[in-house]
Amino acid sequence: MADYVFSRLTYYGHCWPAAKVVDRQTVLYSSGPNDEPDGEEQVWKFELSGNGRPFTEKRPNGWWRSFASMSLDDREAVTDWMQRKGDPFKFMTPNSTLTTARWSGVKKTLQAAAALFGERDTDGVARIEADAAACTAALTDLLEITKLLIRFSPHVVPGEGRLATQPFAPSLDAFLHGSAAHMIDARLPMNTCLHCNDWFPVYRAGTKYCSTTCRAAASLAKGVA
Repeated sequence: MADYVFSRLTYYGHCWPAAKVVDRQTVLYSSGPNDEPDGEEQVWKFELSGNGRPFTEKRPNGWWRSFASMSLDDREAVTDWMQRKGDPFKFMTPNSTLTTARWSGVKKTLQAAAALFGERDTDGVARIEADAAACTAALTDLLEITKLLIRFSPHVVPGEGRLATQPFAPSLDAFLHGSAAHMIDARLPMNTCLHCNDWFPVYRAGTKYCSTTCRAAASLAKGVA
């Protein structure tokens, strides 16, 4: 696999399996701190409990496209996201609350990236069909967000006597945008996992699951059935 800028993008995240929606709220937006509200958004309010679950992603994945296709009005969908992936912006602590405010802005940028892909083929695989100009515009928009967020850490490559850089995403928001940029940069085809239904990059033709975890879970489910 070619070594692209974000090939080894890493994210240390925290999700909340016990997260639950406790309210539906209206958030008002204004252009400036002293301006009258000129927009509003319906958001979900979450309550977090327990210690949550830390996780590590060691390369870009397809979560960005799952987020782009998720309905933010779907209570079950946003709850599932919080329980399995966490909040895009904050590292929350137990017994705290948060809302889905600003999630729509993340979704809008990621939807533009998803629009570069064509229709899915008979195997469910979608490939980038946009031209270089459209890909350039999308990457420019994504980098406007990621360039100030992604951190590059230099390290020595064991046994090779050279330096390399390791990109780290300090937030899920940065990881989503960096992953989207990588899919476009590498022109990677994408599909949805047969087990969890998340989007994932197809590195090998015929791959049906996003991870070994999902492949094992699907195999176990078939055995029980």
